[in-house]
Amino acid sequence: MQTTYTPDYGQETRSLRLTFTLSEGDEAPAACTDELHGITTGHPSLRILFADRELPQTLRSESITVATEVTGIHNFTLIGESGQLDPSQPFYPFGSTGERDNRLIFGHEEAALKEITAVTLNGAWTKLPENGFGTIYRNYDTGQHVDEKSFLVRCQWQENSHWYECSGSPQPLFHKDKEGKLSEEASFELTLRGNTEANSLTPYRRDSNGFYRLTLDAPDMGFGMNAYYRLFSEVMMHNGREKKEELETRCEQPQVPMLSDVTFGYKSEETIWPGDGCLYRFTGINGYEQCLSSYEPAPTFQPEMEYPSLLVGLDDMGDTNRVRLYLDLRYAVQDWKPVREQSGCALTIGRYMGNGIWKRVPEEEVLCEETDGLTRSGFIEVKCFGKGERERAVAAVRFQGRKSSGKHDCERHLSELLPGNG
Repeated sequence: MQTTYTPDYGQETRSLRLTFTLSEGDEAPAACTDELHGITTGHPSLRILFADRELPQTLRSESITVATEVTGIHNFTLIGESGQLDPSQPFYPFGSTGERDNRLIFGHEEAALKEITAVTLNGAWTKLPENGFGTIYRNYDTGQHVDEKSFLVRCQWQENSHWYECSGSPQPLFHKDKEGKLSEEASFELTLRGNTEANSLTPYRRDSNGFYRLTLDAPDMGFGMNAYYRLFSEVMMHNGREKKEELETRCEQPQVPMLSDVTFGYKSEETIWPGDGCLYRFTGINGYEQCLSSYEPAPTFQPEMEYPSLLVGLDDMGDTNRVRLYLDLRYAVQDWKPVREQSGCALTIGRYMGNGIWKRVPEEEVLCEETDGLTRSGFIEVKCFGKGERERAVAAVRFQGRKSSGKHDCERHLSELLPGNG
């Protein structure tokens, strides 16, 4: 699929950043197939074609970082104190009584397969007290003032059957809007201390891997339902014994808010090294070619051939130990008479070693060169690699010094090329 992108070059970080945005209605990225793309991949892949032919030949990719941010996932696993929950329906995140240490657990199988740096849980609060929580708990015997700022949640993430504390934990459960009132917007971002491990072999289970949880950590009485029932009983018993003028004021029943329209999101970041087998060079010479370890002196982009050059690709050479080519050449200009004396044109023969590297064939391995730098027809014979060293070899024949005078012009047209091997 083709999509728009936003490029950004960081000169200080020596990095090129390409940002691709996919909307909910766009087609999901799929893995490549050999029939459609010329290569088969196990996962969706990104191919970047550079229109600029003046790319630096020494340019190398030290690493590639794939950062993903996904928002608005409606179908995900959500587990509360009463069991499995439906994210599309209103629910009590910490149970109907909202006691301290009650938990809300959530996760998504897709996120469990990636190196997660953060996850988000967004939704909308319902049944919030109109005047805030401070007025509700003013008659509670808590020993401290309790309002919306008192409610905190502990944030944790799970990996290999262990729970780990997130950065910035605990977080406030409620927020205020610009007018100072309780905001109906519920937003939680759990930032991990280091990435999770992307391991498709690790099971996505509540007791094992890939889940996150919010635990009501404060205040000590939670939303105070049990405290309310206790205080209510004490007030009723006291007022039953005392005169009317000595009756105690009843405490207000707390409101346990609900969450609705909940969505899940995540951020992941994975660094790919050229030697990991995930980076390919795409050229007209070798098609898709895997980039090997970055420790080797190999350019990211295939070096552009000097003009003029003749490239000869030889597939499935087997036990071939030498290549013999006959080049039937003719002049580019019609009715041009051949030149008998030596042209002085220099010929360089190179082998493509793979991984973007060309290696000049030494003179002792050029067994025959009768074309005088491709200025006349003749044989070229080159020694090949030893048996079993390579399944594919590409020879590049190019000029390194060309006379341009009309009398000794080296430019020829190739009329016929007859390969042979030994």
